[in-house]
Amino acid sequence: MFAFLKSTGVLGQATKSWKLPFSDAFCCRVRPDSLRSPKRNLSCETFKSRGSEEAADDALSSYGDHDEIINCEEPTSVERPCTLDGVQRNKPVECLVRLEGGVETQSTSPMLSPVSSPSNIPKSLFSTDATNKDIISPSSEYSSSGVSSGILTQPSSMEFSDALANEDDNCDDDKVDKKTSVTENAIIEPEPCTKPEPEKIKFVEEAESTSEQPNNSKSIEDEPTQVDEDVEQVHTTTTNDELLTVIERCPTALDVLRAVEEHRGEMSPLLAVACIHYTFLKCIGQHERNSPAYNALCGEILTNNMFRTMVRIMEANCKSLNNFALLTAASDLLYLRSTLKKPTIPTLLSSIDYDALNLDELRLLAGCLHTPSIPLLNSEYMYNVAASVAMKHLDDITDLYTLLSIMKCFGRYFTNQAKRRADVRVASFSKHLGETYPDGRLNASHMFDAFYRMDYAPSRPLQLKACEIIGTSDVPLMQQDVTAILRYYVKHGFTMSSVGHSMLDKISDTLCSYMDSYPITQFTTNVKWLSVFYYYNEALLEKYVDLVRKDMDKLDFVALSDVLDALSQVYYLPPNAEDFFEQLNKEMLQKYPTLHRSNVRNVQRKLLLTTFHFSVFGRYPWQLIKLTLSHEQMQYNREAAKNFLNDFCQSLRIERPDLLPGSISVTPVEYSAPKLYAFENDVCSVLRTVVGHQNFTHVSSPVRGLPMFLLQQQLDGNLLPMKRKNAMFIPPHMHQTVQNVAVIPLPRSRFCIKSKHAIGKTRHALRLVRAQGARIVTVPHFDWDNHSIHHKLSFLRRKIFEQRIDDVIA
Repeated sequence: MFAFLKSTGVLGQATKSWKLPFSDAFCCRVRPDSLRSPKRNLSCETFKSRGSEEAADDALSSYGDHDEIINCEEPTSVERPCTLDGVQRNKPVECLVRLEGGVETQSTSPMLSPVSSPSNIPKSLFSTDATNKDIISPSSEYSSSGVSSGILTQPSSMEFSDALANEDDNCDDDKVDKKTSVTENAIIEPEPCTKPEPEKIKFVEEAESTSEQPNNSKSIEDEPTQVDEDVEQVHTTTTNDELLTVIERCPTALDVLRAVEEHRGEMSPLLAVACIHYTFLKCIGQHERNSPAYNALCGEILTNNMFRTMVRIMEANCKSLNNFALLTAASDLLYLRSTLKKPTIPTLLSSIDYDALNLDELRLLAGCLHTPSIPLLNSEYMYNVAASVAMKHLDDITDLYTLLSIMKCFGRYFTNQAKRRADVRVASFSKHLGETYPDGRLNASHMFDAFYRMDYAPSRPLQLKACEIIGTSDVPLMQQDVTAILRYYVKHGFTMSSVGHSMLDKISDTLCSYMDSYPITQFTTNVKWLSVFYYYNEALLEKYVDLVRKDMDKLDFVALSDVLDALSQVYYLPPNAEDFFEQLNKEMLQKYPTLHRSNVRNVQRKLLLTTFHFSVFGRYPWQLIKLTLSHEQMQYNREAAKNFLNDFCQSLRIERPDLLPGSISVTPVEYSAPKLYAFENDVCSVLRTVVGHQNFTHVSSPVRGLPMFLLQQQLDGNLLPMKRKNAMFIPPHMHQTVQNVAVIPLPRSRFCIKSKHAIGKTRHALRLVRAQGARIVTVPHFDWDNHSIHHKLSFLRRKIFEQRIDDVIA
């Protein structure tokens, strides 16, 4: 391939610099070089007319010794190289086609087969410049976005052999015309070098470089075609093409690094990028990503001296690499688990020209920035510029993978109009939501993650379709999927539907299956979010509580509070509840200092919620109550925190007035008439028929504002007329003659999903009403809905006049 490009004149104009062919190999759009373009800088004529010796020195100045590369200063007037679109091809089409066996044959056909790559991904994915007609793409079956729905998350194999081939022929005057004509915007190159090249970077000792073996001068094409023999005998290479041919045949990543160590030629930054990329491809081909074997191999690679040298060369010369090379290198290093404590990856990403990004580079950048905690200088500027570029390419994206990746990374910087366009684009790819992402996870799960990061709620039909796919798909959910789905619905709300219930069933089964393999710290947040939707799974909660008992010492105050929150939402009483809550209280008191060191924004509110959740179970730990109601903590400016504080103080006033500080004055709750909804109105109309409108009134419960109907019944069963205003419970000293009767409607929202198990706030309110001396008469929705009016009348008569004990709910 490189011989054909060289014969056509493409490589003839780029033989003096390693920087130029990278743009053709990867089809990246880069900025024109002011030193080489006659239109932009008149000094190019002086650069062109210089002697061959000076041109050779300048062409090799970017290599030099390793110390010179590390300590070199980047010239301020030199920009990245531009593409070779303007170069005229005057040479006849005559090239060499490398066969799989390594034998070269003459061919005059312009359509060539690419060199076999170690990756299964077509190399045409990286031919993105549709306007560059002089670059022959190996395949045209993929879209211009460079991404298909089935590609891996790591970068694909690339034509490094074509991109670097002209570095080996800097002194070949017979095959390249020195006076190739160029257009006005073409790149003007210096004359070919004729003097001996200066000393370049060598990765062997000087003694080894002088004692060459007899077979060191052999060409790679003359070696045996068996891959095993090539690997067992790593031959010394002198040209870039020979090195890339050898590392393509290497079966393992460590063999690639050994082949690079045997290389006697120069190591340019572009060649370093190519070798690092091939190392990554071999590594991902050996072991499954994130497996223990993969992580161990990454550790060996990152500690290899040759690999570190290539990284230093690439980092020191990052200003001269174009966007695609920088992003490929950064992505490879991230997948090889390179540490973020060193400035290598931030340096590579900071050298990108964000204004010139194309769609493929945006996808790679999104994949890099998806890794959290990458320290970047002026990151807000980078995100805003990249987001503006991404908004221009929204309509050009042809696959769901690229669209979701860009939405995850840059979506929060989109305008509202761009977010709506992204929603429409995702809906157009809705038939692909049931497919798997390159990491093996469902596209529907990634869709919720993308909209969560973009801070935008998609259309309801799209949500329902994604929920249905997740609930019915055979693809198992992962921990990341559970977190992505739950946190989206916690932020944007969850609508009750049978489709959503099946999805919650699958999420619950997934969490239950993972609890045998992962520590408790991986589940505290997800189980709490699941309980927010009032989803009750006794098997899941039982296993969860057992795991908490076992590893309670590993949880901090916030995690322990999340455990209590999850149990109180659905009111799950574990076996030996007294011992469990006592142990939980002791651990919280010991871990209380960790609350102030946590990431919780409002420490006072978190402490208040913790004590309130204890009160849901009828537990009042006095030490936590003292901390909560201290003068330093009594600063609740938000309305939600004030409501929780009022409910908690009402609970103390009714059940434990001795624990209520004297400095806090809590007046009895005003039983004002709450708003009635459809279910409560239906109960009210039937109750009016049974007892008469003058014998009851509707009031609010002491906590949580549950609407209920209050009656006063004498011992003989007769009802007393009720005042419509300022209705209150009968005092305890009058219970010998008059009894309070509280008729409490319980619609579906007072129970867990698909269950007759009442939620925590319902039980809390019922317990406080009972503590005030009232007999509880509950009207649950499953005994009321879909029944005739005669059934409803007899139901209320029996409950009020015949039943003498409190109703007990499940």
